[in-house]
Amino acid sequence: MTTLARSSLPGTGNRSPSGKRNACGRTRRPRPAWWSNWSPAACLSSTPATWTAADATRLRWTTTCDVHNGGRRIGLHVDNFDRLPYPGRLRSRRRLCLNLGPGTRWLLVCDCTITGICRALGRDQAGHLPHTDDVRAYVTGGHPLRCLRIRLEPGEGYIAPTEILPHDGSTADADTWSCAAFWLGYPSRNATA
Repeated sequence: MTTLARSSLPGTGNRSPSGKRNACGRTRRPRPAWWSNWSPAACLSSTPATWTAADATRLRWTTTCDVHNGGRRIGLHVDNFDRLPYPGRLRSRRRLCLNLGPGTRWLLVCDCTITGICRALGRDQAGHLPHTDDVRAYVTGGHPLRCLRIRLEPGEGYIAPTEILPHDGSTADADTWSCAAFWLGYPSRNATA
């Protein structure tokens, strides 16, 4: 997983382009020269990245993904945009996420892959489509599932294999709401973080 440094992302900080105070009484840094030509998808390969969503999340939610199911959040899950079966799962696209602010967000990511989970459950057949239900069965079966919590300040982001690693977002300790933008694409061999 690659974490993008705050200083490498446009619009970070609290200064206006002119360096004057904005309506909130904060000042913003001038935008870097590369601002107008920068694309978040440049962190992915030359294959066009796919915009997937923008998510404005209220504060103090333990998990943020609700998948349009009446507001109930699903918790730790694996994405299935590419719908690749077990043998080809590692070839799935990666997610690029940027926290657009104004609040802090967290990435929750597990320490084992969905392919390892399927293997432990005996669901490693060629036709099996790994799913969030496999993660639930793994935990229900008494297997350990550790989770890392990675803080994302406004302007920070990540590239992660969300079709391989169980994950979710969180605003549990946030003082204000935040918005995140998401893209899918293949990793670039030339990307630097």
